[in-house]
Amino acid sequence: MSKAPGQTRIAYLDIAKGIGILLVVLGHCTAIPEWLNHLIFSVHMPLFFILSGVTFSRKNLENPKRSILKNAKALLIPYGLTALLIVLLQVLRALKNQEEVLPAAVKWIITGLYGTGTHYLPCMDELGIPVTFIGAIWFLLALFFAKVLLLLILRSKASFLWVMVCFFAGYVSARRIGWLPFSIQAGFCAVLFLYIGFVIKEKDLFRWDAVHWVLKLLLLGVWIYCVIHCGRLWMVSNSYTDGFLDIIGGISGSFVIVYIARGLEKIGFLRKILVWLGMAS
Repeated sequence: MSKAPGQTRIAYLDIAKGIGILLVVLGHCTAIPEWLNHLIFSVHMPLFFILSGVTFSRKNLENPKRSILKNAKALLIPYGLTALLIVLLQVLRALKNQEEVLPAAVKWIITGLYGTGTHYLPCMDELGIPVTFIGAIWFLLALFFAKVLLLLILRSKASFLWVMVCFFAGYVSARRIGWLPFSIQAGFCAVLFLYIGFVIKEKDLFRWDAVHWVLKLLLLGVWIYCVIHCGRLWMVSNSYTDGFLDIIGGISGSFVIVYIARGLEKIGFLRKILVWLGMAS
């Protein structure tokens, strides 16, 4: 977590992010057991959004415009630069394969502007507009919109109500309207996990002694149950196969991973590796 000048990062949060990015890489490997795949997809994206909520400061509410600009710089600029790099690589690929360069460039420019990691509106095909999936950087767009929504929501006294309204708006619209540009619907649903992370920080629930060991075991048990009996949680497409059980599993698993991260703080070489991975992610 980035702090003001003179302050240090919180190691266990970076370690948790490091574990999270390893799960992301493992989850996109094909040669892993099904149980591990289900475990990974039950928690890896909720974990990142919850940790983003934990690092969300109330100071952002004092100057919303500055906060939005700060998040745009931190999230949208890297998205745009990465999308441009993808366009360049696709152009080079077309040249190497002796294919037409212009169609490849147009397709990936439109893809970068549309910014989806999963589906897109059917009318794009009907209109003959070339578009495909931008890949993992959909997360940057979704996180930006989720942070903007959280900023607005926390200014209301009925914040939890608005969080649920946003979640259902993102979930229902994706099924009734189709997948809109900029991964905005994923951001609408993700604001729930961001808000949960913010509440966790406000209540200091990640402090080791904040939760009784019996409750820690219960959280582990709930996560294991959700991994075994529930479907995978695909935040990229707002797919919550088993409804709120997927959400509860993601929250419980995130708690467990953070508690594991707190334990790993004391193991020097693992701490250094995971902190570096977390900071880089």
